[in-house]
Amino acid sequence: MKLKFIVAAVTLTVSSICPAFSTIVNADEQLPAVVFENDQISNDKDLYKLAQKQEQENIDDIKIAGEEIPLDLVDTESIIQTDTSEPENLDVSRATEVLLVDKTTDDDYSAYMTSTIFIEGDSDSAISSNLVAPEKAQTSDINDDLKVDNSSTYKNIGSNLVEKLSGNHKNTIFPTLIASWTDSKSSQKYDSGRNVLLTMKIYYHYQNKGGANHLDMNYVEYWTTPKAKGSSVGYRKLEFKQMGLSGYKSGWIYNTHASYPTSNHKTVNVPDSWPPVLTSNAFVGAKIQATIYGSNNKSYHVATTTMLLDNLGVNKGRGSW
Repeated sequence: MKLKFIVAAVTLTVSSICPAFSTIVNADEQLPAVVFENDQISNDKDLYKLAQKQEQENIDDIKIAGEEIPLDLVDTESIIQTDTSEPENLDVSRATEVLLVDKTTDDDYSAYMTSTIFIEGDSDSAISSNLVAPEKAQTSDINDDLKVDNSSTYKNIGSNLVEKLSGNHKNTIFPTLIASWTDSKSSQKYDSGRNVLLTMKIYYHYQNKGGANHLDMNYVEYWTTPKAKGSSVGYRKLEFKQMGLSGYKSGWIYNTHASYPTSNHKTVNVPDSWPPVLTSNAFVGAKIQATIYGSNNKSYHVATTTMLLDNLGVNKGRGSW
């Protein structure tokens, strides 16, 4: 679990700064005050409703403690194909939550966020329909539905922060607030997730400090969950990248990760050594590839790329995958 960006104002000493940012963190800077905290939504159906609401109502940001927190950073592309077919686009639904906001000054704030991306098959598609469970039919034995344990996410990070704070700060930390964007009906039916093939969840940290906006991933989580009876998942590959310029480290930042998980649910920490990157010149994103086997003995290859930032161009950004 990445801790440094919640406790950055307490412990971080920057020894190498880009020339444009002479001071990012001061050693005597005051402790951060938590101005907003919210449990993440733990029910996949409610998350799906939130995704529909944010899309239908065009919710691009939310104002918290006088700061406009962007909700529209996430851009996802997902395709499916067989060994003999052309690629076909899959439907994508995205829900972004702000879990915690703290401030050290009137101008400097940090927002800890998570975006959940549902990758969906289409019952009318010539390809992905083979992986969608029919209505009211028996489904696959794969039951790795999205389940969230708030004790293992930013609550866990926060518990480390609490130990470093004064009694006054401790009294204001972590009241449980009810999710604020799940109170509308969705026109699109979730239907027990029978159409959801894959879910990706990215935790990240957005901050405005010293006039510079930075972004940093904390960890990446996925579920491979085709519901059609007889379906199974074989090959999986998880990648994520964070590259660009940073106010915390000089020179070009280029950090990448690739792994081959063997389970239908996996959480992978982003290394603490990866510095946050400036939102004006960076690529931050994750990609998951999976091979799903249908009951017809065919293999279906799904590739999903999610970008939080992508302003480096095709060759340096998503095209470098």
